[in-house]
Amino acid sequence: MRYFHITEKSRIDKILEEGLVPMIGENSRIAIEKEPIICLCDEGSLPMWMITLGRKNEDVIEVDAEDLVPGPDYSDTPEYAEYRLREHIDPSRLRKTEGAVTQEKYGAAMKQMCIDNLYTVSHLCLMCAQYYRCDEEKDPEETEDMLALLQMQTAVLERLDYTSVSRQELKEKLREHGECGYNTYDDFWRDTKYKLHQMLTRYPEDSLTVARKRFRKAINRQLKGTLTMNTGGWE
Repeated sequence: MRYFHITEKSRIDKILEEGLVPMIGENSRIAIEKEPIICLCDEGSLPMWMITLGRKNEDVIEVDAEDLVPGPDYSDTPEYAEYRLREHIDPSRLRKTEGAVTQEKYGAAMKQMCIDNLYTVSHLCLMCAQYYRCDEEKDPEETEDMLALLQMQTAVLERLDYTSVSRQELKEKLREHGECGYNTYDDFWRDTKYKLHQMLTRYPEDSLTVARKRFRKAINRQLKGTLTMNTGGWE
């Protein structure tokens, strides 16, 4: 199996000279990661991770890691498989790669991620509603986890190209999701007159306020044209 590391084009020469070192990079900081790691993906998950991280083919290094990778640490689906290593990887295992992902594969992955994120955004909006449903003092770890989720999802949502899928198809997918019994961001929350995505800016001011507002702004911009439905999900 082929493995890849996604970075910045400006860092590739240094990495090829010194090898890969476990670290907490920009995206790890957004996710509030606490352990330095090296993240790899395989050929099947490369398109999705390139889009998730906002990178292109020129930002990819191929890694000879067949004997280093025990299995994915994160793999809800094969398309998002991630492999986390905690030891230095020697430069002899690294090489530049060109055109690892074709334009066709990248486009198909972009469309699929735009659709998948309808469900991810919906779930996170519901998680926020449930977080604020209880007036009890919040667990600091729970708050930190919620902050990480908001920051990560906003970053991903802002990187997606929603011109790759029609608004009609998005609305159909969202309606299907609601008809299957799930909440979507377009459902009214309980007995309020506000939808779940609107609630993001109506909760009490706290340490999540900035992240919630940025997430709502990304939703308004990226999912415009899908925000006037009532998909009829349940709690």
